[in-house]
Amino acid sequence: MLRLETERLILREFIYSDWRDVHEYSSDPEVVRFLEWGPNSREETVKFVEGALGCQREHPRMVYEFAVLTRPGIDPLSPPDRSKLIGACGLRFRDQLAEQAEIGYCYNRRFWRSGFATESGKALLRFGFHNLALHRMYATCDSNNQGSARVLENIGMRREGLSKKDKRIRGIWRDTLHFGILQDEWKSLNPLP
Repeated sequence: MLRLETERLILREFIYSDWRDVHEYSSDPEVVRFLEWGPNSREETVKFVEGALGCQREHPRMVYEFAVLTRPGIDPLSPPDRSKLIGACGLRFRDQLAEQAEIGYCYNRRFWRSGFATESGKALLRFGFHNLALHRMYATCDSNNQGSARVLENIGMRREGLSKKDKRIRGIWRDTLHFGILQDEWKSLNPLP
């Protein structure tokens, strides 16, 4: 099982029983307010987790979905020896030959504004550029989602543009911000030992 670790987090591939923790945030209207999906029904959440499990068996691998867990002792509401699944993040290849991938993430709102999205985002960039030797990574977010835009800037991505009213979310046309970073740019910000 693929596993990435940061100071406070463990990013690991999904297991089926994760669906309950995923449903805790994916069914929350506030969490999905800027997203094209959700709030999820139980069946939709289970289908997401089953899809993530299916991606683990693909060859060549086009999608990496990670469950994001706090390290034991980080979440004050969990037993001190237990991790807590707080969200998901991942990357999707546009095309294996293009050496580019899109990153995305979603977190339980109880864990917003704690730096976890930035921490896991940096781990995704490292995985993509160091382990997968990608040329470019990119991300999008709703132009009204200031928190997500800050996360993307904090992990070193630059704003590349704005698409006007390109996504219809719950009946309203929304603008999309585009962010990206090249491997060379990432390396200059993150020299490896």
